[in-house]
Amino acid sequence: MDHLVLSFTDVPWQQSGPHCRIKGIVRGQQQLRLVEFQRGFEEDGWCEKGHIGYVLEGTLDIEFPEQTVSAKAGDGVWIPAGYETRHRAHVVGESAQLILFENITSDDQSI
Repeated sequence: MDHLVLSFTDVPWQQSGPHCRIKGIVRGQQQLRLVEFQRGFEEDGWCEKGHIGYVLEGTLDIEFPEQTVSAKAGDGVWIPAGYETRHRAHVVGESAQLILFENITSDDQSI
């Protein structure tokens, strides 16, 4: 039954890009990621993937083509996949940390 409780303590941080690091646990076609964005983080382009998560620390501005919304510690984030909801995140302050719950497709097998 140890597989029912997941410990991020035992998972090393991995650099996911400049100013972004992650800890990820994959089970079947799902993954749980602890993501930390640091000041200076910029996404290369628009993301069309869906995300469900919870902001643990800090604040993120999430830019959509027609508006920008802020998600701060204690907020949940639910962004449907698709072109219409394409988005990119920007850190407000020094850093932001969040948990993301995601389904993995055959095109995206990496943490």
